[in-house]
Amino acid sequence: MLTIVCSQTKDVEYLLTKVNYEEESFQNFKIYKCNYKNNDFIILVTGYGKVNIAVALEKLNNCVDISNIIHVGTASSINCKLKIFDILFVDKVCDYDIDFTKMGLSLGKLPNEEKNIFSSDYNLKKYFNSAIESLDKKYTDVFIASGETFITNYNFVNYIKKNFYTDALDIETSTIGRYASIYNIPFIAVKVVSNYANENACKDYNLYSTEAKRICELIIYNFIKEYFF
Repeated sequence: MLTIVCSQTKDVEYLLTKVNYEEESFQNFKIYKCNYKNNDFIILVTGYGKVNIAVALEKLNNCVDISNIIHVGTASSINCKLKIFDILFVDKVCDYDIDFTKMGLSLGKLPNEEKNIFSSDYNLKKYFNSAIESLDKKYTDVFIASGETFITNYNFVNYIKKNFYTDALDIETSTIGRYASIYNIPFIAVKVVSNYANENACKDYNLYSTEAKRICELIIYNFIKEYFF
């Protein structure tokens, strides 16, 4: 079943007004069983943090057959060409907060792990492209680095740029990419820039995240219309 994954219910408030749904709440997450024009899909609200995301996905995957994952949310720009409200298609994702280099592994790689960069599915991307075209908008393919830190430190940003060569940062996508890879589930992630990862990050996020999330929701709503066409 198509599953849309986000961190908070307010990330999908607009989308929920466009569908019929039943809600199931658990300790740290929620499952919305949705129906759009007689087509069923899931919205999974995981909360923040790698453990919460993984537990929520595993709980859902034990109940339904997750066929595709669409991750939505906001991101912090570390590329001067990416501006606030820019739409990002996550071409690939890695973790910036994994470091086993003292054991001879490359940054971002776990012991006994086959790969540490996870790529989006291009069969799913065609629906995203159609959704973008119908909205007459543009987007950028990006490489995102994920970690459990809201970064406001310029030196840390330079470290990430130097070692990972990524365009933007978020908290969740690498966990979803890794989970999807383990279970061989096609996934894509769609992000909208809410702030720059600098000393003004918190202020910018508070100012712009609500609108960034609404832009992302509009794209996903159009994605659903294309997917179930």
